[in-house]
Amino acid sequence: PLTAVFHVAGVLEDGVLASLTPERLARVFQPKVEAALVLHELTRELPLAAFVLFSSIVGVMGNAGQASYAAANAFLDGLAAHRHALGLPATALAWGPWGGEGMAARLSDTDRSRMRRRGLIPLAPLDGLALLDVALGRPEPALVPVHLDTGAVAASGDPAPTMRRDPDHAAGLRRSRSSRSEEHTSELQSR
Repeated sequence: PLTAVFHVAGVLEDGVLASLTPERLARVFQPKVEAALVLHELTRELPLAAFVLFSSIVGVMGNAGQASYAAANAFLDGLAAHRHALGLPATALAWGPWGGEGMAARLSDTDRSRMRRRGLIPLAPLDGLALLDVALGRPEPALVPVHLDTGAVAASGDPAPTMRRDPDHAAGLRRSRSSRSEEHTSELQSR
């Protein structure tokens, strides 16, 4: 029997918002949004152990010229939250860039430089797999596994989106999660 679903589709159709046509949006939305909805509908009555959606940090932080990709990935994060609210298994992983042969490998030098200035460092594939393992054991419906250079974020003068919302609330969350984070970090380090 089917016990888990992993939706890992990723299609880029870069362009500023004004240049996006319905056809260009569809090239990104069909494999990301429409396919995820079909998987959700077809499996919602099954006793799945996991329903995992690979989304992107672009849906969280945005990125120049990637409006359709950001929207599609933000939808996946929302779908995971919806499934979670229904009591269904759901984990959306808004991945940062991966090193090796991932989608980020096709970026231009200018794009890579912009990514680094924003604090995004490509994940080594083994680190990404270890983060996946940890994420599958977490209860939250949406996580952001990313190698973030906080010094670069601070130097850019443009705080990460989660730091813009409610700094006092975010600080409280960081304090309350610190003991759990240390527990998971030591688990990951022991591997």
